[in-house]
Amino acid sequence: MPKLITECHLPSLSRDQPLTPPPDWARKLLESGAALVMLDGFDELPEDKRPQVSRWISAQMQQYRESVFIVTSRPAGFKDYVAQRPAIPIFVNKFSPDQQEKFIRRWYLCQERCCRSTKQLRQAREVAKARADQLIAQLQQRSELGHMAENPLLLNMLTTCHRFDPSRELPKQRIDLYRGICKLQLDDRPRARLIQMPLPFEQSQVILQQVALAMVRANQFKIEQQNLLKFLERQSIFQQEDVEAAGWLKQIVEVGELLVEREPGEYEFPHLSFQGFFAATQLAGWQTSQNNFQTSARLILQNWNSAVWRETVLLYTAQLSPSRLDQVVREACELGSEAAALAVVCLEEYPRSEKVSDELKALAQTVKYQQLEELLKAQQWREADEETYRLMITTVGKEDGQCFDRGDLENFPCEDLRTIDQLWVKYSNGKWGFSVQKRIWQECGSPIGTDGNWKKFADRVGWRKQGGWVHCLNLTFDLQKSPRGEFPSVCLVFWAVSWDGERVGYMLPNLFSRAETCEL
Repeated sequence: MPKLITECHLPSLSRDQPLTPPPDWARKLLESGAALVMLDGFDELPEDKRPQVSRWISAQMQQYRESVFIVTSRPAGFKDYVAQRPAIPIFVNKFSPDQQEKFIRRWYLCQERCCRSTKQLRQAREVAKARADQLIAQLQQRSELGHMAENPLLLNMLTTCHRFDPSRELPKQRIDLYRGICKLQLDDRPRARLIQMPLPFEQSQVILQQVALAMVRANQFKIEQQNLLKFLERQSIFQQEDVEAAGWLKQIVEVGELLVEREPGEYEFPHLSFQGFFAATQLAGWQTSQNNFQTSARLILQNWNSAVWRETVLLYTAQLSPSRLDQVVREACELGSEAAALAVVCLEEYPRSEKVSDELKALAQTVKYQQLEELLKAQQWREADEETYRLMITTVGKEDGQCFDRGDLENFPCEDLRTIDQLWVKYSNGKWGFSVQKRIWQECGSPIGTDGNWKKFADRVGWRKQGGWVHCLNLTFDLQKSPRGEFPSVCLVFWAVSWDGERVGYMLPNLFSRAETCEL
């Protein structure tokens, strides 16, 4: 670690005036606990390298335990962290409505101030307020926009589109938002700035699609300049239009901003989702002929459960015709419960939802819960408990390891809640399930908080014994010996709440209230 800091990191900070730290500076800094080390993008490593790198990271954390280490990763990629993990997992939450409004107002004020002199500050504030008010009103009036605005990247894209043309209706779907941003960056903005791009917008987008697909197929997030230029020079469009690949790349980076050079001589898309969009659009374009469609569908299905391919899968299916979508989703459901869960998301994000048959939606839902049913049927109660948590947390759009908030529970889909409950009730002979727990909760006076009635409820379902809270590992997991209502267990379904029962008493009633609404 000290060598990495002094020989690789420090030289990149100042090229004009090289930094020359004292001997052993980095080691002493790490050992003293004065260092804050961030290792960014663990998921961007090749899959086969992640276990080895995870062991190296954990070794550094052990050796320099006085310092603070932060490892960032998308959740799906972090599953390959096989060594001892950092002690405190932290997830990025969705933007709340208040946070969305603050972001929009500050973003607009920053943009308007940047394009005006200091003497025009009052005008900048007035324009920023008016534009921000208009955009916020749209988000409040259109639920599909409000949903996208929960994502910081998508909110930034929405504000960018809105500022360029406030009179234009904002995209309704995520796929349309990406299309709009690409046209804005490659066509509308350059024309507004009187900049001549080397190639027309449509041709540049096709090239970016080809680059993205090649990178996704190679499980790459970054590509070296030499390899990128070789790839570009093989594209016939540059010879046909008499355009230099290097000149095109320079304009795409500096003007279009759809490729970025974060490290010298190394390029990547501004966000993984852009890479997924371009790759998906390239593959979706093959659906015009049956043979090409079969090729693209086969490639998608082979990588359906791969974390690297997730955005590509979602944005590919969003661009399929209804009949093609039906075919791909049915084949994906044959891959098992995890694949079916992603298929459900694909159907939810499909722009023409009215064209999706109820039978196809039901099939995906059934297969999604197949693994849970098999575990319950085999009386593998602990594993079924874990699968219940996984299904519920992914259903509300979060990742394995995250926690629920009140909104997740108050708005949990009734169909999913009924399915989980019915499976637990069926295979426990009516002993377990949310509906069983709800009735016991009602018999105890429907307690909220940590009063005596809440503890009485916990005593009855076996979560408290002899006045103390039972850890989830010490629950009974025995159909004959377990109390009525013990499962699904609170420590797995409510993963991140403290196991002293304090917050549980405030959170769980939201689910029981939802169970009443859903008529469990």
